[in-house]
This record gives sequence, structure tokens and C-alpha cells, in this order.
Amino acid sequence: MNLLMFCFETLLFFCGLMLLMVVVNRVVYMNVIVSTFIHLKRKDKVTTRILLMAPLITKEVQEPKSNR
Repeated sequence: MNLLMFCFETLLFFCGLMLLMVVVNRVVYMNVIVSTFIHLKRKDKVTTRILLMAPLITKEVQEPKSNR
């Protein structure tokens, strides 16, 4: 019974860790988007468009790999 509780606790811990990583990644991603919009006022708009399009391009590249 004690071993079962230990396994359950470790499973919860790992799930929490994964969720935390996802949240951190989202926060970092949002900071990148905000910084690009701040740069949009200062620098030329072409670089910001490339930075905003980069995630979409990476998603398109990753999709064919997952289909195989």
C-alpha cells in the first residue's frame, strides 16, 4: 500500500513538473512576442515580421515529420 502511494506521488510530481515547464515556455514565448512588438516601434518592421512568422514556419516544418 505504501509503495502504491509513493508511485502515485511521483506520478503527480512529474505531471506537475511537465505542466510547470509548459507554463514557463508559454511565459517566455509571450515575453518574446511583447519584445518584438516593442521593437516594432524602434526598428524596421521586416525583422519583427520574420520573428513573428518564425514559430509558424517551425510548426510547418515539424508537421511532416510527425506524419511519417
